[in-house]
Amino acid sequence: MEYRPHDFGIDMERIQKNIQKTKQYDNGFANIFYEQLVKEINDFDKRLDDSESVGMRLVTFGNTIQFNILNIGYQDPYLIYFYGELEDGSPIQLIQNVNQISFVLIAMKRKNPEEPKNTIGFR
Repeated sequence: MEYRPHDFGIDMERIQKNIQKTKQYDNGFANIFYEQLVKEINDFDKRLDDSESVGMRLVTFGNTIQFNILNIGYQDPYLIYFYGELEDGSPIQLIQNVNQISFVLIAMKRKNPEEPKNTIGFR
């Protein structure tokens, strides 16, 4: 008689999904990092008033870059993308390895506070 896990009420599909999710957490896949970033950015945004939006400040090699975050994305296994615009309105895209991410969330004045705020990660 052949052993078949489903004969014992075992949901192998669910178990395989859980194993895959655990592997992703163990390996630091970008999608897991992305989920946490979205949560942190949106939690920070909830503390701002309607005239402010979430911005990011990076300091590298003595230079400081500051921009409004419009959205973020990821590409497994290790890339995170930040999409935004500089204070003068020009677009910016930052691509980072999950192991290199280091930035400060800041409040920035919104250009159009009369328009609804953008929720990061849910476009």
